[in-house]
Amino acid sequence: VHAQIITVKQDGTGDFTMIQNAVNASFNGDTVLVYPGTYYENLDLTSKGIVLAGTWLLNPEDSLVFQTIIDGNHYESCIKSLSGSLWTHIIGFTIQNGFGTNLSSYKPYYYGNGGGILVVNSKIKVIECRVCNNFGKYGAGICATNSSLELSGNSIFNNWAVKAGGGIRIASSEVIIDSVDLNNVYLNYASYGSDIEIAFSDTPSKIYLDTATVINPDDY
Repeated sequence: VHAQIITVKQDGTGDFTMIQNAVNASFNGDTVLVYPGTYYENLDLTSKGIVLAGTWLLNPEDSLVFQTIIDGNHYESCIKSLSGSLWTHIIGFTIQNGFGTNLSSYKPYYYGNGGGILVVNSKIKVIECRVCNNFGKYGAGICATNSSLELSGNSIFNNWAVKAGGGIRIASSEVIIDSVDLNNVYLNYASYGSDIEIAFSDTPSKIYLDTATVINPDDY
């Protein structure tokens, strides 16, 4: 079976008008290509090895990232993957207004983990995305647990965590932060680890960023 490109357009001229329906119809190796618009969805990419991309993939203009929005509508994670042995790529979106996913029946907090993107037992590459204005208990912007995560050219800002990892939380995971296509991680908020928290993982010897909140990090 040859890989296919599945298009999502809100005006009805594509294969689907909703991203999740296109994801459900996809097979490993496929590309789900999303045209500009605001999509109020909470996407589940579990067990998918696909490319989920905005039209930035075809025309790498920053304006297309601003115009192609996955909005969690203040309900659960904007995007989650709870298992997956193949790499999934998320490319060229603004990811906003997620509230995270509760993975336990015990829910002492209003927010769950991974407001913007939740990665559990999965392999995810996030490329040229804006992850902003998300909320969570841990990892309000991106939360990765028992996973492999690669970050290239993203801006992760204005995310709020109740506990730790306002921007990014990495727990028992391997992370590669691109040293060439630099990420921006700034002005995130949490009780500790406001921008980045790394727990139960080997801390990279260097974390390469373009824009960060402070020049000389302190314990906070």
